Amino acid sequence: MLPYGGTPIRDRLAEEGRLRGDLTHPDYDFLDLRINEYHALLTRAVRPWIHKQGLAYQISYAWDELETIARLVPAASGTDGYRAALRALTAACNERLFRLVEDSSLAFERGDRSLLAPEGVHAFCQRIQERLVELRDEYVADNLDPLAQVINADCTSGPVLRPQVH
Repeated sequence: MLPYGGTPIRDRLAEEGRLRGDLTHPDYDFLDLRINEYHALLTRAVRPWIHKQGLAYQISYAWDELETIARLVPAASGTDGYRAALRALTAACNERLFRLVEDSSLAFERGDRSLLAPEGVHAFCQRIQERLVELRDEYVADNLDPLAQVINADCTSGPVLRPQVH
């Protein structure tokens, strides 16, 4: 949850003295201050996964690209296989992230911070990113000719792929 300006939760957190951050990066302290430490460690651990152009962003981009190609080039080869591979990769990433949160929260309660070491998550994300690039490059390479035909098609009377100026 983010305590945005003008919301009742922001007012409440301010009244309780738990509001921190600024207008562009609002934040707050948890009631149980141990959760602040856990949250900070977890955020640092999953940074390569969910921040900026991390693994989650790259997988989402791959899905968007796949569906764009599938719409523009219905005859693209290997679309079903690539879609299944992306689905499996997405499921594996989700499972690993959920397992990390569950296991690390239980370990944290016992005083064990080792599961929140960013190195393990970074190595996992690196392996998945490499696999994602392999899958994507293979799919695109197998479809260069049909993609080039669509890109180079005369679109004056069809879908708007080039600006239409009259």
